[in-house]
Amino acid sequence: MNLESVQDDSPNYVTLTSSINHLHHLLNHYQSKLNDAVKEAENQSIIEKSNIHNYEFDRKKLKPKMLNFKNGASIQVQQRLIKIKSQIDFINMSFNTTKATQRSYIKKFLTEKIGKKHFITEEHNPSSTINSDSVASYKFNIRIHDVNNKKCIYKIINALKKNYGAFNFKITCIELAHDFYNAPPEFLTALFKSIQFDSDVQNIRVFRLRGENQSVPYEPIRLKNLLLEGFNIGVNDYRKDDVYYHFYFKKTDHNKRPLPYEEWRLRAEVRLSNLDHALEDLRNLVKLGFKKLTFTQLTGTATLEQRQLYSLYTRPYGQKLTSPILKNGHYRDFKRFICTNKNLNERLRESVKNLSNKF
Repeated sequence: MNLESVQDDSPNYVTLTSSINHLHHLLNHYQSKLNDAVKEAENQSIIEKSNIHNYEFDRKKLKPKMLNFKNGASIQVQQRLIKIKSQIDFINMSFNTTKATQRSYIKKFLTEKIGKKHFITEEHNPSSTINSDSVASYKFNIRIHDVNNKKCIYKIINALKKNYGAFNFKITCIELAHDFYNAPPEFLTALFKSIQFDSDVQNIRVFRLRGENQSVPYEPIRLKNLLLEGFNIGVNDYRKDDVYYHFYFKKTDHNKRPLPYEEWRLRAEVRLSNLDHALEDLRNLVKLGFKKLTFTQLTGTATLEQRQLYSLYTRPYGQKLTSPILKNGHYRDFKRFICTNKNLNERLRESVKNLSNKF
């Protein structure tokens, strides 16, 4: 057993005359070295899995990936195809009624008619009242969750038209999501590092409960641990910005009820607010909105230093430059070592097409 000596005056091998204490010293030293090697391998695995270029999205090219370590060793990892599903998480619609009424009446009516509670708000008109202690309105806003197809929307709309003479339906907000199944937790970091942001995005943070906001950590292992603890990544402010991004582990439905384990997934969301789109434009709005969930990757010509930077530090590398650089007659939107991720974006376009065809 040739091991590095624990003590300067002790041999790094065992003989028939070696003491039990010497044997224990060597075993403890070997265990310590082994633990350090395992920890280094785990950390390196987290780093590698946090890079979007270590995933294959072309079904025809799916094959084992090689993970390379600092000491020159490498291991082969069998990849599974990540399942992608795109969906409308919710839409907000405004509408008018022919007669003034109260929000609570509409909510009660829809609950009885549709069998599902809906979040409804009103825009008050002080001159229109039903009685002295309640205010009625002619204009309301409704949020519809889990919009799977056109039929589920028009079921609600037709009920409102029939009972309240509702008209002038407008989409004012939409939240779109890509769900990723069969993906490791580190893939969420890879998505954040590679998503294409506009140059003016701000307030990039991780958050959990109210007041638990902090900067996105540089180290992939720290970000992974925070995400596993229930933290989310947020970009911009959904209360005032037109575009809001959200990355997290999806383990509950919109009512915070736990989902079955087999329905857990990683999610990348974008919310578009302050809209004014006719309902008939929903299909085009879906296609337009999902263009905000486009991803990048390292260029094939990235230097070793650029690759190390990309791997070791968690940053929004897909954020566009404030002033695009003109080169060879063409504008370059990203840093020199970043380009669009053709294979992933193609898979996402297929998923979005399957969704938009339902509308």
